[in-house]
Amino acid sequence: MQRLRELVQQRLCDEVGDSAISRHLIQMPPMCRLGHPLIRAFDDQFSGEDDGDHLRQSIKSVKDRQWLKQTFGTRWRGAAVILADEDGVETVWLGAAGYHRAGSPEDFYARFSVDCAAGSDGFLPREEDRVLRAVENKVARLGAWKLQLHLTSLLLLHSALQAEEVPYTVDVRSPDGSELLQMEMTVVSSMLRGAIVKELLVVLSPSGWEKATLREIASRVVCTAIDPNMEAWKDAPLDGPAMSHWTAITESAISQARAAAESGEIHEDARPGEVRLGTIAHYAPRDSLTRSTVEGEAVRAMCGHWFVPTADHEHLPRCATCHDNYEKLPT
Repeated sequence: MQRLRELVQQRLCDEVGDSAISRHLIQMPPMCRLGHPLIRAFDDQFSGEDDGDHLRQSIKSVKDRQWLKQTFGTRWRGAAVILADEDGVETVWLGAAGYHRAGSPEDFYARFSVDCAAGSDGFLPREEDRVLRAVENKVARLGAWKLQLHLTSLLLLHSALQAEEVPYTVDVRSPDGSELLQMEMTVVSSMLRGAIVKELLVVLSPSGWEKATLREIASRVVCTAIDPNMEAWKDAPLDGPAMSHWTAITESAISQARAAAESGEIHEDARPGEVRLGTIAHYAPRDSLTRSTVEGEAVRAMCGHWFVPTADHEHLPRCATCHDNYEKLPT
């Protein structure tokens, strides 16, 4: 948590971007999942549809704004406030918490009333809290978008499997709802060493040249939904920013596509965009390798594949395409 606060302070000074905070947030559980019982009770009360006013009691001793009581059992007490931004969007803020000590001046509500005697502004979100909240919302929107795209990819694969050599398409929008790309899948069967092999062609046709980073994320999510081993994919550029991806369809992918079509959901253990550890040593920029090795994130190799770098890559066979591209770099 201390490191997160440091990153937010650096963001306020324009020393780092939102992405630095996002990477750190992804490695942390959401606040509502922390083990403290009062936090769980707060999240239960305000995140559901049954959080009507009849569940809320005001702290009457605080006069400058309405603070709501938060309780859990006989021990924990807290104070929450509902804040609205300039667009009227409401956010609930758990501003303070402590112990219940009936009749004692150290009781939480007694102390809170004293601390708010001149106003409760000190318990409201600060600028760093607002920055962190904005980044948290971005991370949440991106996570929900990736889950939906993962499911869409499996559903499209299931449709393509029902009618081979017939292209199936769907429009994919970005997390903000704007047009991003069109995804097309075609399944083709062929004979290989006397056995029938089903192969999948995925064509991603972006609506423009903008949002290159988001297009790469979408490409990775689509492919890993079918096969997280990125070395199983063959990639080729098409006209403009469009890309084609080709792979043999595994029984696991067919089973997952069928399950998604039947339930309309993806398995709870699914990790959209997560690349399986590779079996070939690839080349990538040094700064990207260092960060990705530490954080366990996928990085794009010089051959175009996404891979998760490992510290023990020396025993892996070297990617010939990466090596050839590296040799062509100016010295």
